[in-house]
Amino acid sequence: MAVSTECSGRLIAGILAMALLPVVPSLVVADENADDSSIVQQAAGERAMHRGLDWLAELQRDTGAWSNTNFPALTALPLTAMVRSGREDLVPNMQRATDFLLSNVKTSGPDKGAIYQQVDGRRGGGLSNYNTALALIALHKVQQSPLFEEGSITNLVPMILDARAFLASSQYLGESVHFGGMGYDPPTERSYADLSNAYLGFEAIRITEDVEELRPGGTTVDLNWTAATRFIERIQNLPDVNDQPWATDHPEEVGGFTYRADVARDDFGTFTDEDGIERHRSALTMSYAGLASYLYAGVSREDERVQAAVNWIQNNWQTDVSNRNPELAGTASEMGGYFYYLMVLTRTLDLYGADTLTLADGSEINWRQELMATIISNQKDDGSWVNEYGRYWEADPVLSTSYALLALQNALGM
Repeated sequence: MAVSTECSGRLIAGILAMALLPVVPSLVVADENADDSSIVQQAAGERAMHRGLDWLAELQRDTGAWSNTNFPALTALPLTAMVRSGREDLVPNMQRATDFLLSNVKTSGPDKGAIYQQVDGRRGGGLSNYNTALALIALHKVQQSPLFEEGSITNLVPMILDARAFLASSQYLGESVHFGGMGYDPPTERSYADLSNAYLGFEAIRITEDVEELRPGGTTVDLNWTAATRFIERIQNLPDVNDQPWATDHPEEVGGFTYRADVARDDFGTFTDEDGIERHRSALTMSYAGLASYLYAGVSREDERVQAAVNWIQNNWQTDVSNRNPELAGTASEMGGYFYYLMVLTRTLDLYGADTLTLADGSEINWRQELMATIISNQKDDGSWVNEYGRYWEADPVLSTSYALLALQNALGM
C-alpha cells in the first residue's frame, strides 16, 4: 500500500475513470503558485471525496444512522464528512443523521449531555466519551454550516453545551499516572486513560469552545488544560518531561508517543535497552495524536516538546503501514487502524500548519500531495474504503470510508 512514483500510473488511470462521474463544483481554491501536477491531483482528490460521499449516502438507513446503531460515532463520522464537503444535495442526509444523533442524547441523570447508548457486558460500556466526542464535533459542524437555513434544524446549542459539560466532567483528575487524561468512559473505580480517547476529547472541547459565550448564567465549562498537558507529557518518550521509568531518549524513539502512561500495548511493542530496562516504543498514530494534543492544550509550536514530536514524525515518516513495531513487520498487523491513522496524521499536520516536511534522509515532501495519492490509491471501485485487516472495527467499510474521507478533506485543506 506504499505510494511512490510507481503509483502515478494508477493515479492517472483513476483520474480518467473519475472523469466519467457527474461534475460537482470544486470546493477547494487552488493555490495560484501550484504546478499542473498538484492541480490535477487536487481535482482527483475532490472527485474521490465525492465518490466516497455518494457511496455513504446510498448506505444511510431510514433512521438517519449508519452501521451499528449502538454506537452514534459511526453516524457522527459520516455526518462530519458530509457537512465539511458543503454539498447541498446531501442536506437531507445530514438532517436525518443529525436527528439520529439527537435521539441518543442523554437529557438527565449523571450522564446528562452524553451522546451514546449503554452497551452492557463490555469494558467501557457504551464508550460514552468516544461517542460523545465525535458526535459533539459533528453537531458543532452542523450548527456552524451555512447549508442549513434558520429553523430548518433544531437549535443545537443547548445539546452542544451539555455535551461539552459531560466531556469536561469525564477528564480524569485522580492521583495516578492517568491524571489529566480521558478514557472510553467517565472516571469510575477503574483508573484509566489513554491517548487516543484523550486526543478525541481534547479536540472536541477545543474546536467547540466558541459556543461557551452562549452558555446561560455567565459560567463557562472547559478542561483542566494544565492537567491535560501533564498527561500528554507522561505519554511522550521524552525523559526530560516524562517521569515514567519506561521513557527513553533512544534515537529511534525519542519525541514520539505511546498509548498509555502505565503499560505498553502489545501491538506497539517494547524493547530492552543496554541497561536492562524495558522501554516503550513510540507508535505512529499516537505520535500524531500526541502532537495534536499539545497544540490543543495551547503549547507553543516552538516548545521543545512539540519540536521533539515533529522531529520524530519527520524521522519516522510512514504512509504505507500504521504500525512500526519491528516484531510485526511483514504481517497483517502492520495495518491495524490504518485509516484512523491517516485521519489523525492529516488532521495533526493540518493543525500544525506546515505543508512541507524534511525527512530523515534530507528530502522534502509535500505531505498533502503524498497523502492524497495514498488515500486515492486505496479507494475501491464502488467509492468506498475498507481495511482488510479488521482490527479496531475497520473491516466496517462505513467506518474506514469515513476516516478516509476526513483524511482526504484534511489533505485538501477543507
